[in-house]
Amino acid sequence: MVAIINADVLVIGSGCSGLMAAIEARKVGTDVAIASKGLMSNCTAMAGGGINAAIDSTSTQDSPKIHFQDTMAAGRYVNDARLVKKFVVNAPRLIDTLRELGVQFKSVGGRLTKDKRAGHTTPRTLQICGEPPTVGISLLKPLIQMARYLGVRFYEGITIVDLIREGNSVQGAIGVDKQNNRIVAIEAKSTILCTGGLGHLYSNTNNPQGIVGDGYAMAIRAGARLLDMEFVQFYPFNICEPGLPRWNVGYEQVVEAGGRFVNEEEEDFLAAFTRQEISGTTRDKLALAVAFVLKNGDSVFLDLQGVPDDSWKNLPKLAKIWEKYGLEEKKIRVAPVAHFFMGGIKIDEDSKTDVENLYAAGEATGGIHGANRLSGNALSESLVFGAIAGRKAGENAKSHRIQPLDEEKLNDVVKEVLGFYHNRIYNGEDHRKLRNFIRSVMWDCVGLIRNRPSLEQALRTFEEIGQESSMERPIEDVSSLVNSLEIQTMLTMGEIIATSALIRQESRGSHFRTDFPGEDETWLRNIVVSMEKGRPRFEAFQTRPANFDEIA
Repeated sequence: MVAIINADVLVIGSGCSGLMAAIEARKVGTDVAIASKGLMSNCTAMAGGGINAAIDSTSTQDSPKIHFQDTMAAGRYVNDARLVKKFVVNAPRLIDTLRELGVQFKSVGGRLTKDKRAGHTTPRTLQICGEPPTVGISLLKPLIQMARYLGVRFYEGITIVDLIREGNSVQGAIGVDKQNNRIVAIEAKSTILCTGGLGHLYSNTNNPQGIVGDGYAMAIRAGARLLDMEFVQFYPFNICEPGLPRWNVGYEQVVEAGGRFVNEEEEDFLAAFTRQEISGTTRDKLALAVAFVLKNGDSVFLDLQGVPDDSWKNLPKLAKIWEKYGLEEKKIRVAPVAHFFMGGIKIDEDSKTDVENLYAAGEATGGIHGANRLSGNALSESLVFGAIAGRKAGENAKSHRIQPLDEEKLNDVVKEVLGFYHNRIYNGEDHRKLRNFIRSVMWDCVGLIRNRPSLEQALRTFEEIGQESSMERPIEDVSSLVNSLEIQTMLTMGEIIATSALIRQESRGSHFRTDFPGEDETWLRNIVVSMEKGRPRFEAFQTRPANFDEIA
């Protein structure tokens, strides 16, 4: 039996971009539904809480123009400058909106405090008040409260498996309600993908389980294009000591407090950098430095023996670990993890995709960050474009009608979805083993250090898995369908990332190849991916030049 839900606007995903989209769509006067796997099972909940905005735009210290320049430089100039402009101009207004909603920011004497993070030329990052490591929950709760107050309907525990397509338009989505073992069809005039990234495509990640790129896969099947899929950001220092929580280490604060990062011989492998240079170095460069140490069979440790007692107050997250676990040794093992995905769904300045009635926002989209993301830009751009997507999707929903799906058409849509996965079913232990194997291949072959042999090995492996699993198996329950979705999405995304990385014959930002170790000006291009006859099609387009004089 298929349960039917109707809405003007469907938002898929309940992170900060999805919640902001739902709020803005509701303000336009539309009926809004959010479908999600769980309200707190997203990357926002685990975020550190830094938000960038040039709020001192009346002074010479910071401005949207300087924020624009920093974002483009970090992205190595393959960002979509139009999206970056839209982001930096709207970010300061976002802070006022969040404060009105009840989000608390750190301040001194009533004035908001700002940090200077790596890659920023000036202090710009505002810090949300909250308890580490889930400061992001302090952002989500006021947004959820406002969405509920406005009448947004929440459907939790639903895994969306595909979009309902009608020609070159989207008319909602098909989901799986695992708890009630049923298929759910949500019909909508506008649909917004706020589905996050794909960190769990890698064996080492700080993303929640299940973040494997569902939104990208659904979008490209529906006719949308993806871009910049080779750019995966790895956070350089994540605690990997057995028995301790897998938290990120804020290296800027650690270095400023007197901490070091050393190898097994207690050699500071970053000694060539000054303390100021380390705290100002972007994540892509530091993650690569750590990766080469690990590649040589060594280990990396966070060494806090040189941190004075009065400086521990500046490291609250680490102080909490030491206190909770009673650690005596002031040295713990750290390593890089897959953290954020710069690539994603291609959108315009209104958050619209190539497909009618389909919008996207947040980490689900590509183009804003280019080859590498600045610390603090993720939450702010997700909220800015979430709001834009919500308003535009709401206006679109009010401007037209859709023909409701009759029972026959609905059954055809469900059969199409089930048929797509019918020969790709993975159950129980088979699913877990295959999932973990794919993740290990991505880490080993399509991770921080890449080259032609490793990328081609990954592609051969994914092709072999696809051939071996093409056997007819019965769908026992909706969990089997969800497992099938996950494996198929992982294989598709793995192929697209590896192929994009193979095509880009240079190193730029987070993408590093040992066989092309330098940045090549001829590769100021964006690799765009579409689906043609069921297979990914790759094209490289010249990046639109950035006009720094357009922004005041």
